[in-house]
Amino acid sequence: MNHKLKEAVEHLAGTYASLDPPVARKDLFLEIAKFLSYLTAANGALSEGETQFINTYLDMGLRARDLGNFITSYDTYGTRFGSILPGIYESHLGQPEVSMEYLSVIEALGKECIISDQQADEEEVSSLTGYLNMLNDAFNARYPEKRRHPEVVRNTDDKNAFMYTGEKKDEEKSLEELLEEMDELIGLDTVKQNVYSLVHLQDIQMERDRRGMKRIPITNHLVFMGNPGTGKTTIARMIARIYYKLGVIESDSFVEVDRSGLVAGYVGQTAIEVRNVMDTAKDGVLFIDEAYSLSTGLKGDYGHEAIQTILKRMEDERDRMVVIVAGYPQLMETFLESNPGLDSRFSKKIFFPDYTPDELIEILKYMARKNGIIISDAGLNYAHEVLKKRYEMRDENFANAREVRNMFEAAVVRQADRLYGNAADLSDEELQTIEAEDFRINELIIESGESKKD
Repeated sequence: MNHKLKEAVEHLAGTYASLDPPVARKDLFLEIAKFLSYLTAANGALSEGETQFINTYLDMGLRARDLGNFITSYDTYGTRFGSILPGIYESHLGQPEVSMEYLSVIEALGKECIISDQQADEEEVSSLTGYLNMLNDAFNARYPEKRRHPEVVRNTDDKNAFMYTGEKKDEEKSLEELLEEMDELIGLDTVKQNVYSLVHLQDIQMERDRRGMKRIPITNHLVFMGNPGTGKTTIARMIARIYYKLGVIESDSFVEVDRSGLVAGYVGQTAIEVRNVMDTAKDGVLFIDEAYSLSTGLKGDYGHEAIQTILKRMEDERDRMVVIVAGYPQLMETFLESNPGLDSRFSKKIFFPDYTPDELIEILKYMARKNGIIISDAGLNYAHEVLKKRYEMRDENFANAREVRNMFEAAVVRQADRLYGNAADLSDEELQTIEAEDFRINELIIESGESKKD
């Protein structure tokens, strides 16, 4: 038993008992027991280890068959339970410190529970991730200034490894900052949730290693599928740093290549090029952008040789590096089908959706702030209409964030043309401000595109 965690559970019970009106210990423990039973049911199998875990930390006397009846009685099997805020937590969201303690204890209990039977399955990790995201989303919506995300809690022999106050050891602060940095990215909500799921899975895997348990054979290689400018490279870089902090890889090195960096023009040279790239990426992350270009299907193309060499190294050194392949969704599906052993080498596919018009305008505002530029209200409204048109007209060439960057740079040029010759007489605000008319060139581009389409 983790005595520090047990103390944290008891402290939480005392916290809720001290409220006005107080929350009974048995009611709090019943709510937590429902959550833990939800996790144990995620993989469709109940075990003595999981049952004993619930008994130990919540002072219950369940047997394995009793746990099955408990799950049925409280309907904790399935996605519905995982989408409803627990009553006690929701009722006391008005008290942030109490809620933060609840969140920290729930996280630690969940992570300990799913490895208590030495069978932490991906379904259990996914259920835990979704539940924690739901709790944190509710807290963040209420207290945006205190924004938090699921913590990565490691339980070691260090008596201070788990702290229900939410404090972290110095060695974990960098990881916290990385996750906060990811949270601050505009949009990408489903992508962020997938990354958290990966973090939780890796943390559980590393905990199993620390305890001398058998590691579940799950490959770490990933597929990113999305249109240009949707943040695939940004997230890949973050994963490299996050995995390094977790201890999944020994280096935070990030090697980015495309077809030109892997495929040579002569027989045998491609294998050498691939070997050199993968040697450089060893112990870190190799990111292959537009990976589908390796499988053109053309006679005499050496991309197939590159794929074969990459596959072998991915399998032989799967504990020494993480390979992330990325590209357009449909083309990546074709790429994965181009070789019988390719699809099975990757543990997860993450889809990067196009940014919505509202998200695109937030990206534009961010670019303006970063460059000391002010966009007038009229300018923002005009730009939103332009971006909305582009979004509605989008095809495979729609560039998402790059589209916004091009639009911003064109507006800056247009502003310079408008102000030229009067610079000495302008105020600081006039020099910094982009007006609606500075986005006119973008509307003309769209009108030109519409006429061609018609």
